[in-house]
Amino acid sequence: MSTTHTDASRRRSSRVIVLLAVVIALSLADLILTVQHLTSIGMAESNPIAAWVIRTSDSVAALSLYKLATVAIAVGSLFLVRRHRIAEVASWGAVTVLVALCFRWDAYAATIETDLIPMTHFEIAADQHWLTLDADRHAR
Repeated sequence: MSTTHTDASRRRSSRVIVLLAVVIALSLADLILTVQHLTSIGMAESNPIAAWVIRTSDSVAALSLYKLATVAIAVGSLFLVRRHRIAEVASWGAVTVLVALCFRWDAYAATIETDLIPMTHFEIAADQHWLTLDADRHAR
C-alpha cells in the first residue's frame, strides 16, 4: 500500500471516529429527551419499532436497551469499516439524520405547550399514538 493511500485511510478513519462520537452523543440526547417526555407528559413516538417496544414492555429499561443496542450495532459496524469511503458517507448520513432529529425535538418542544394544553386528559389517553411510561412503577 502506498504511503499516500495509508495517510488518506488514517485521516478517513479519524473523521469517521469523530462522526461516530457525534452519533453517540446525539443518540444519547435523543434517548434522554424521549425518556423525559414519556415519563412526564407523554409523547407520540415516530419510530414504529420503538413505539411497539414502549407499548409491549411499558419499560424505560427495555426502551433504553433497544435504542442503545441499535446505536451500538450501527456504530460498531461503521467503526469496523472506518477506513472505507462508505463508512464515512454512512457516518455523515447518520449525523445528518440525528441533527435533523434535533431540529424536530426543538420544534416539538416549542409547540408542545400550545398543542397539549388545550387537550383534556381523556383526549390524550384516547389518542392511540400518545405514549407514556410510568418510571416510578418500574423503580419499585
